[in-house]
Amino acid sequence: MSKLSLRRRIILTLLPLVVLLAIVGGSGVWLLRQLGQRSDDILRENFDSIRAMVALDKAVDHTDRAVDAESAEEHAAARRELERELRIEGNNLTIQPEEPRFFAKLEAAVKQYDTDAEHFWKLPSGDPARVSLTVSLNTDRQAIKEASSAILKLNHDQMEKANLQAQRTARMSLIGFSIGLVAAGLLASFLGFQLVRMILQPIEEMTAAAESIGSGQLHRTVPVHGTDELGRLAVTFNAMSAQVREFRHSNLRQLLRARETAQAAIDSFSDPVLVLDPEGCVELANPAASSLFGVRPRTDTDASVWSAPEGIRPAIDAALRHQQTTVNDRFDQAIILRVNNEDRYFLPEVRPIRNAAGDTLGAAVVLDDVTRFRLLDQLKGSLIATASHELKTPLTSIRLAVHLLLEETVGPLTPKQTELLLDARENAERLLSMIEQLLSLARLEDRRDEFHLAPQSVGALFQTAVDTAADRAADHHLELVVEDVSDLPQVFADAERFSHALDNLVTNAINHTPAGGTITLSGRVIDGNRVELAVRDTGKGIPPEAMAHLFERFYRVPGHDSSSGTGLGLAIVREILEAHGGTATCESQLNKGTTFLLTLPAWKESGR
Repeated sequence: MSKLSLRRRIILTLLPLVVLLAIVGGSGVWLLRQLGQRSDDILRENFDSIRAMVALDKAVDHTDRAVDAESAEEHAAARRELERELRIEGNNLTIQPEEPRFFAKLEAAVKQYDTDAEHFWKLPSGDPARVSLTVSLNTDRQAIKEASSAILKLNHDQMEKANLQAQRTARMSLIGFSIGLVAAGLLASFLGFQLVRMILQPIEEMTAAAESIGSGQLHRTVPVHGTDELGRLAVTFNAMSAQVREFRHSNLRQLLRARETAQAAIDSFSDPVLVLDPEGCVELANPAASSLFGVRPRTDTDASVWSAPEGIRPAIDAALRHQQTTVNDRFDQAIILRVNNEDRYFLPEVRPIRNAAGDTLGAAVVLDDVTRFRLLDQLKGSLIATASHELKTPLTSIRLAVHLLLEETVGPLTPKQTELLLDARENAERLLSMIEQLLSLARLEDRRDEFHLAPQSVGALFQTAVDTAADRAADHHLELVVEDVSDLPQVFADAERFSHALDNLVTNAINHTPAGGTITLSGRVIDGNRVELAVRDTGKGIPPEAMAHLFERFYRVPGHDSSSGTGLGLAIVREILEAHGGTATCESQLNKGTTFLLTLPAWKESGR
């Protein structure tokens, strides 16, 4: 049986049930047909006899009325009707032997009636002999009725008997049907149970094995029952389970190797490096990070969320929740951490980790130790500040001496001497301007000078900048335009420092705008609580590749005439704006002009 296919096994299992149902159904149809036909025949035959006898009694009654009325025509019609019903009964003698015997009596009575009736109608009306014949006719009619009544009762009794027999046959058929149906039901239940067990048992075994494999029990297999489809399915399932085990072992080796490689890779960095999962738990950490923060990679039993330092917590939240990258490259963005009783400066870099579908897998945190570079930068700033301060005094004296010589206070000058002194004065002025800017930048970076923040009118700031640059703009044949800013709220700023930044931008615009151009100062409210001020010129613009370096110290845009510039003006602008809690950005298109955008907090929304 195990060599048969599952389809054949199902067919062979259900075949006996189908055969039994066919037998029961066929027998029932045959019995019902036989019962119906037999009942129909008996009822039809008996009914014809009963109807004939009833009609015959009526015909006899008609003849009686015809005799009383002495109507020969009516008597002849009734006699024909009686003969017709008599023939019908004669052709329907089915109850042996009683019905033929009663019919013979009926036929003899009718014959006698015909004889007496013939004599009656031959006598003339009023003949006394008719009276005796009328008595004979009555006797004959009574004999006919008795015979027909006997035949009628016989057929009626036969119908009753046939009805009882039909009821017994129907009852026996019902019992037989019930027995057959019970047997079919029991057989169907038995075969159904066997079929369900034959099919469902292997499926349940495979379902249990699949659930076990899904929960990690890859050693689980299913027993093989035979070589049919379910047997082949079990063999295939076991083969699949073996392949899954092999695949998992291979993947585990690859994952273990990948994790070891990743750990070794971050261990090779001297700076602290951490890898976080989407919940903020530490997945990987190199020794520098473990030593600095006291963290260790997560395990199956330890998956606590890392409490990051306050300085990098917003950057981690932005990376995990919004996939935003945070890269800090300036020393004032460094965070201070205590390491071995010493303050160390770190520049944090936080990047989201995404899969191919763009889903967040975690975040990578790298802390660049810039303590030594920051000290060097402080040393450089101090050196620049000291050197600038020390140079400013003798340079002032030199500048004064040059002025005195040009005024010919100590004697007349030759044209050549005047030319040399004018050149010396221009260089001295340039050098003094550079020293002033270096000192200003050093003070801004060191925050030695406090900012006096107060509400300032945008119109007043613009007017101060225009008044300062008006003569120089006129010398370069440029138009200074201030748009209506009367509806702007006051800004929260240090008037002197912000005017310095605004003067630097206006001076840059004058230096890099051809004659006939326009320099426009405008403003607008953004985000409801900040004011954006714009300095827009119609100059030759800035190349796209230079935009990223505009605010770096000592950077000069290639191709621009910067003989009078130091490359510090925009760096000072950025430092001043950031000290105000604002930003400085630039937009430019070649040969169309440049716009510098400065944002400051609005006084009415500052909460003060």
